[in-house]
Order: sequence, then structure tokens, then C-alpha cells
Amino acid sequence: MIGYINDQDFKNKDLIRKYVLSANCFEDEKCKDCEFIPICMGGCAFYRIKNMFDNGNFDICSLYKDNGVIEKCICLHLDKLRIKTPSI
Repeated sequence: MIGYINDQDFKNKDLIRKYVLSANCFEDEKCKDCEFIPICMGGCAFYRIKNMFDNGNFDICSLYKDNGVIEKCICLHLDKLRIKTPSI
């Protein structure tokens, strides 16, 4: 337990530090130099913590790295912009 919603202070500061600091993608060697870090921010922090402390085996690496995904996202975004912008 970390604390109660109506309390001014956390009961278990060590636990909250663990969750906040451990999920930092900028400390992860795999993420630090990745070109997709501004987009994905290191993937799911919950799964990152599960991997580190609960023997999880979750793939937290960005799906944007898959072949063609980022290009498809950009095309969808541009199509959406074209729909919103009336032709002159």
C-alpha cells in the first residue's frame, strides 16, 4: 500500500520511489539511443516494472519499429489533416 487518497503524505515512500524511478526509460540502455523514444517514451511503464521485479517477460519495445508501422501512422495522420483542412 502506498497511501490513502485523502492523506497528504504517502505511507510507503520506498514503494513509490521504486515505481517512479524504475520505470524511467532514459535509464534503460536499450531505450536511451533509440530513435523512437520521443514517440513511445519507453513503452508501458507497468510492464517495464513487471519485467524488472516480478520476472515478467513482456516485450515493451515499441511497435513503431516494426516494418512500415511508422510510415502507416504518418500517412493516416496526413489523411486526417487533409479531411480537416478545406480546399481553397
